Amino acid sequence: LMYEDSMGDNTKAIAGFQKLMNIDKAPIVITATSWISNALSPFAAENNVLQIAVASAAFKRSSEPSYAVKWTVDVADEETYLSQYLSQFAKIAIISLNNDFGLEWTNALSKRFGKKIVAAETFNAEDMDISTQLTKIKSQNPDVLVIISTGREAGLVAKRARELNIQAQLVGQRTIGTPELLQEKEAVEGLIFSSPTYNASHPFVEKYQQTYGKMPSVFAVEGYDAVVSLADAIQTCRNDMDCIYNAHVNNTYTGALGEVVFDEKGNAHYGFALKQVKRGRFELYNL
Repeated sequence: LMYEDSMGDNTKAIAGFQKLMNIDKAPIVITATSWISNALSPFAAENNVLQIAVASAAFKRSSEPSYAVKWTVDVADEETYLSQYLSQFAKIAIISLNNDFGLEWTNALSKRFGKKIVAAETFNAEDMDISTQLTKIKSQNPDVLVIISTGREAGLVAKRARELNIQAQLVGQRTIGTPELLQEKEAVEGLIFSSPTYNASHPFVEKYQQTYGKMPSVFAVEGYDAVVSLADAIQTCRNDMDCIYNAHVNNTYTGALGEVVFDEKGNAHYGFALKQVKRGRFELYNL
């Protein structure tokens, strides 16, 4: 295993990828986050590098057919599930990260709910002065505020929204469910979000708890399954990249995420549930 840190920046990611490919001669690259995976997709395709995309719900291959395996369930899948909950609200506001992931979610929700979307604002993670965006949202008096973000930024958004007396129900998606969110206890109490239904009785979960003293996030579970399934494929296929790729396509893998079904393009599909922040913890929420 060889590591390069993109630091969430596309330029750094491309430089790291070039090193892995040209110097380390790596035939497989695991890429994390939608915008990084998207930025590296054309380089991986051009150089026939097998790409394994994790934490990348908005990953779009640069070419079809593509030599890539996508472990994260697509925004379209998760949005369909989350929208079952959102459909009860008359006025929906959205505030999202200004990147591929945030824009994909905003577009999907806007397409589904149309005029129910009364406000849609974006923000940059490196610039968390969001008073202007939240003031615009407050003027629309929404019933629900959808925060498309990681838990770190989402907690700050929730805190600022409550400080501005925005009383809308807070809603998010899988990236929001991190320990950082819970640091803003009062602001995020009652927040509801969609999350994969991973297998809490899997040995990985117990080992993770013993090591880190907390339950793994869905990203930790997804990363674990991605690496283990890749290792299994390599053990069978050795250095045959076509064999490793085809070990995922149109196949089913059972691991810490439960049953993962890959379609003909190598996209993963698995189940979701709703969770809620309750008394400073993540608990299942029933519609």
